[in-house]
Amino acid sequence: MVNIIYCRNQRSLDLENTSQYRLSATSGKFRPTWLVKVSEWKKVPGKGVKEGYCTISYCWEQSGDIVKKNDGSGEYDCIDNKGNLIITQDYPSTNNEFHEDEMRLGTYAEFLKQLCEDFKIEYLWYDKICINQLEPKAKIKEIKEMHNIYSNACYTVAFVPEVHVVDPQDFEIEHPQHGTNARARAIEAILESKWWKRSWTLEEIMVSRRMLIVGINTNFWQTSLYSCDVPTGVNNLSTSLLDFANQGNGRGTVNQALQEAHFRTSTKHHDIILSLANVFPGMFEHINTSYKAPVQTLFNDFYRHIATVDHSILCFGSSLFPSGRPRQVTENMMRDFNLPSWSGARGKHSLYRVTTTTTLLNTPLCIDDRMQMHITTRYYWKIHIKPYDYGCFSRSDPNTIDHAYHANQMKQIKSAKLNGQWTNLITADKETILTEWFSNTKIWSNSFATHYHYRQGFPLTQLRPLSLTEDYDECFVLPILLDSKGPSHKQVGRRGFVANGFNSTYFLPVFGECSFGINNSNTGGHYKAIGIYILGDGVETNNSTFHWNHCIGRDNVVTDNSEEIVKTVFDQHCHDDVKEFIIE
Repeated sequence: MVNIIYCRNQRSLDLENTSQYRLSATSGKFRPTWLVKVSEWKKVPGKGVKEGYCTISYCWEQSGDIVKKNDGSGEYDCIDNKGNLIITQDYPSTNNEFHEDEMRLGTYAEFLKQLCEDFKIEYLWYDKICINQLEPKAKIKEIKEMHNIYSNACYTVAFVPEVHVVDPQDFEIEHPQHGTNARARAIEAILESKWWKRSWTLEEIMVSRRMLIVGINTNFWQTSLYSCDVPTGVNNLSTSLLDFANQGNGRGTVNQALQEAHFRTSTKHHDIILSLANVFPGMFEHINTSYKAPVQTLFNDFYRHIATVDHSILCFGSSLFPSGRPRQVTENMMRDFNLPSWSGARGKHSLYRVTTTTTLLNTPLCIDDRMQMHITTRYYWKIHIKPYDYGCFSRSDPNTIDHAYHANQMKQIKSAKLNGQWTNLITADKETILTEWFSNTKIWSNSFATHYHYRQGFPLTQLRPLSLTEDYDECFVLPILLDSKGPSHKQVGRRGFVANGFNSTYFLPVFGECSFGINNSNTGGHYKAIGIYILGDGVETNNSTFHWNHCIGRDNVVTDNSEEIVKTVFDQHCHDDVKEFIIE
């Protein structure tokens, strides 16, 4: 067990007092089977609770000693011993010494009770008490309700002991996005915390409407960017996760869940999929939820169904930094389950909501029992591509690459964007255009550009970047138009932001041909999903200005109609015979 410290004299990281929002937050109509009445720390029936309730999000291994059971099941118990410090004084800024009369040891349950009393929480849903861990059927029943439990709570309390502030000066300097340096450092600590890397906590964030993040000595209030009544900060919680179930135009898409889920861990492998199924609760009709079911079957059932109903699973790019170093330090557990390339487990999914706007397929996309995806179409485009000279697949001698020149270009482009300026595509040289594509690919797709497509004899306005998981000289682009809608923001209060619209960016999935098919059979028509082809972020032009980032397809295309876009891109690539692409 990791002993944790909780200081009762908390300091808020919010620039504005958000207590009124937190205390007036209301629950939905749903009530869990059981709740904990905090004042008595007693389990009571949820249906009898008229007041609202809160939920807790925490790491299992931080709540007690993990002990393997002796019944041969291979399961573990979590024993809640007295190993937590509850302190009434401020966290020391110069040393780690506390006065003995200001601290006491307690169990994790005692710590939670104290926290709830400090933040005036009357009823709490705490899984260790509210779920009968010894009854498998009851446990599965409650697991299937977790999306209702968290989405109907007044708010979710996330205790992240890695979050603390030592230097009081951090509260005095405003940070451009997060409010103060203290809040910015808290976000950095969250991204490195155990809490952030667990599968169940991902589900709890994505279905919660509001969250209170509590650290050792600090806390902050976080809501969806789409909520207009509460000041919030633009950060990793609000831009991609907490907004998942709160978007004004409906629920988020599978790519948003997988962009984090593929880099989360769980003690039980079954829980990886069961937590994802709570993000998409309709999935419970299509998977075997028993912990006795083969875990590979559970994975296959989830991915097979979700991919046929949501093609955003194909919107992923490289998971590497330009240097070739992995961007996620967390182990990618998904690679242990022999998932097909189209799952995106070997890449990095797009950050924002992605919808499939238009396809030119002859039959609906389907997946067979061998986890092979079948795509049939007359429209396909075979292109030759080159890797970036300064990217992870560069074939140039690193000693000959002018990294200083590239870094300076990136700096100039970033400065220009902050001032609302864009590169003029018509007059820019190839290197400048490649650098700007490189910059914007990261913003739009959550991945770095690795390759580019440039047809000799065509103007530079035809140059397009790709973000791929593997190095190919040529690949196929298929007519499945993916529209990524990232939120645009307006400021509310001193450092609050809400989403006031969406910006569209268009992608096409990319596939590379396999030398061998399934079981190493030398058969044609087998491919791997390897990434995305970036079209751009809309269309806008006039007689005096032409923005490169608004160019889609050929130079004379001026449209934001998805059907016109995909037809323009593929009108010269319509073949007489229908081709079947078998994606492994």
